[in-house]
Amino acid sequence: MGQGPAVTAGPTPTGDPAGRAPPSFLPALTGVRAFAALWVMLLHLTEVTSVLLPERVARGFGLLALPGFLGVDVFFVLSGFIISYNYEARFAGAFDRARYLAFLRARLARIYPVHLVLLVALVALVRGLHVSTGDVEPARWSTGQLIESVLLIQAWVGHAGAWNSVSWSISSEWLAYLLFPAMVRAARAIARGRGLVLVATIATIAALPASWATIQKATTGLPQLLPLQIISEFLVGCVAFQLYRAGRGRAATAYPGWVLIALVTIAAVIYELGAPALWVVPLVPALILGLAYGHGRLTRIFAHPVMVYGGKISFALYMTHYLWLWLMHHFFPLATLVTASLPMRVAWVFAHAAPMPFIAAATYHIIEEPARHWLMRTRAKPAASG
Repeated sequence: MGQGPAVTAGPTPTGDPAGRAPPSFLPALTGVRAFAALWVMLLHLTEVTSVLLPERVARGFGLLALPGFLGVDVFFVLSGFIISYNYEARFAGAFDRARYLAFLRARLARIYPVHLVLLVALVALVRGLHVSTGDVEPARWSTGQLIESVLLIQAWVGHAGAWNSVSWSISSEWLAYLLFPAMVRAARAIARGRGLVLVATIATIAALPASWATIQKATTGLPQLLPLQIISEFLVGCVAFQLYRAGRGRAATAYPGWVLIALVTIAAVIYELGAPALWVVPLVPALILGLAYGHGRLTRIFAHPVMVYGGKISFALYMTHYLWLWLMHHFFPLATLVTASLPMRVAWVFAHAAPMPFIAAATYHIIEEPARHWLMRTRAKPAASG
């Protein structure tokens, strides 16, 4: 999460047979962020729908929504592509400490303000107003995990549920940013491969989290290894950018719409069978490349101004929606709503869901963008904002 605008001015794909420069903006790569954030939001909304909606309706909703955690994996791969597009050239040569620090500052300016404001709000609610967390894992609200959240290291040590639990993903992103110079070199080396060897390499790297999740299911007591998830998925996003820069993979990624349908459908089936839905992640680089090249109707859908705006506020939506649901559960417990009539229960589902985009938009315009501009205004703007 938090990878910033889709793509602004960037390098030319050297493999373009016409020698054309790429568009200065790829709106579909912003629009796909809206889809990813919405998928995660629908996942968490199942906590409401499973209680308030009729069983068959809730089950049908959950069939597509429950694998919504994969929205984060889409973000991770997309982030590798976008960060590479905007910053890769700065790290292609010898390591430059000043450029590295400027890069980290730009990334922190993008992800940290919203995270910090929401963390302060949670501290005020839990520690100041003593709002009941009702949590079976009190350790997630400990001072130690609060410090980890402030430092954005909670995911590194396996505390994915600390405080604002969705922030584990930006903790993971922060790790990827720190490792980005090494990622550039690794991606360039991998992208030198050809044909089926390259495809197999990308698929293998992208499937590492699924492999570990499968081992976890068969063996008790193993940790999540969240760093493995971000490193592998961010890296394949970086490799996808290398292919895009060289103009490779156009034909193989010509149908992103079908790739997305396959991704969602296979994820739903795998999840229903009880296997790790992460096995569909190797499809994500093909989806991103297809959208970057502008293939198909799906590109036009994701490039629609509504989807592009949704992509712009997607980070805010991702960061605020779970806190909103947490507050709704506190003030309007589901146990008291379940006895209402069906029309009223449906209305309560909408009452939980409908405010989320508006909260996200307000967060984006009032906190995220002003804070980013304020933090960056003391330095010259980079050639390509991220």
